[in-house]
Amino acid sequence: MNIYKNKTTLFTLIMVAMIFLIAGIVMFKQLQVTKQYLLPAFNSTKSEVLISNRVDKTNQKQENAFIDFGKSAVELEDGKKNWDDFDVKSIWVKKLAHKGEYFIVFVVKSDVSSLFKPNFKTSVKMTIKQPDIRKDSKYTVNYYNSDFSKINAKLNYNDE
Repeated sequence: MNIYKNKTTLFTLIMVAMIFLIAGIVMFKQLQVTKQYLLPAFNSTKSEVLISNRVDKTNQKQENAFIDFGKSAVELEDGKKNWDDFDVKSIWVKKLAHKGEYFIVFVVKSDVSSLFKPNFKTSVKMTIKQPDIRKDSKYTVNYYNSDFSKINAKLNYNDE
């Protein structure tokens, strides 16, 4: 009787340990999947370059999110663009000292004309409210400078 009781107890302990192990693995995998969709260094108060010619502390999803934030700032400040007509040539991102604050510089090249393909440089300092890039995130543009604005200003000047 005692042997049977000890085997049952041992079996129960092994099953409980296996359940905890499997639950731990599932939670770890879920954390890793979630981490790839979070903006890097979002809560950090340390300034650091995240993307440059020499540094890349992001995955492709995060880099694309920064490009999308930059494009949405362009559309907010200078109106809608057909982004299919542009190729992203470079991006530089720095995490600034405040929570959710980033400085993004990116250059796109126009594909519209085969003769003249200008580059458009955009610099934007923004505070992003939500670190999860799977969700729509609100942001505040604190600084904006773009070649798109210069083109718009020239077009408006020529119209007058």
